[in-house]
Amino acid sequence: MKENFRVNKKHAFTLVEILIASGLLSLFILAAFSLYRSGSKNFIIGSWRAEEQKTIQTFASVLSKDLSQASSDLFSISSDGTCNSLLNTPIYINKKMYSKTNVPVFLNISENKWQCLLAFSASHPHIEASVFNAETIGSWSGVTIWGKNGKIRYQRTGAPETFSSEPTNIPASIIGFPGTPMLGAGQRFISNPDYNRTQTYDTSIEEIAVMCKGADTDKPNSLEFIIKSIRREGGKKTESEITQNILVKLASQTATIGF
Repeated sequence: MKENFRVNKKHAFTLVEILIASGLLSLFILAAFSLYRSGSKNFIIGSWRAEEQKTIQTFASVLSKDLSQASSDLFSISSDGTCNSLLNTPIYINKKMYSKTNVPVFLNISENKWQCLLAFSASHPHIEASVFNAETIGSWSGVTIWGKNGKIRYQRTGAPETFSSEPTNIPASIIGFPGTPMLGAGQRFISNPDYNRTQTYDTSIEEIAVMCKGADTDKPNSLEFIIKSIRREGGKKTESEITQNILVKLASQTATIGF
């Protein structure tokens, strides 16, 4: 009688096989970690880009609306229809970022100090009384835009003292705005508080340039803003950056001047 025996064979791994398997496992883990790290980094960069673009577009929308209302003179219209300029109120633009050619000039605003970028007035004329209409009191508000640490501070106010001193004193060459005696009860103009706002846009802007557009460079029909943003990690620049161009139309015959 034959007896059948079941033989269990145990396979032992050699040292070489163990080393190869360990190496392959290490490579797999490293690849998985690299893939995760790359995906996480791309997500962070993508989120930064989206948020930066959204914030700058919000700023651009406010800027476009107010600049389109900018007036380069404080006017009083007499009863016979004559338009008289009482004060020149041009759009003041920092000359370190203002170009009247097609070559942009950039101003770095990542420094830890406030730099005035723009200052301008938005006003409605005073209209004298006539046989047909009662007197219309004019109104004024001023806008200043500042840069510091890559952020933008946007201020619109009907108070000349606030316009000229917050967040710090405006440059001495910006003189085209009314003083307090020109505004108020009994005067031809009043402060316009309807659109008062102070907003700081938390951006990562590195540089800004402004170019005038149109045949008359002193009274351009539009301004093009070029805004460069750079993402930072731990206070250091990264390779992630975006550039946005914003075209803002101006009212006819609006004067600009560098300061």
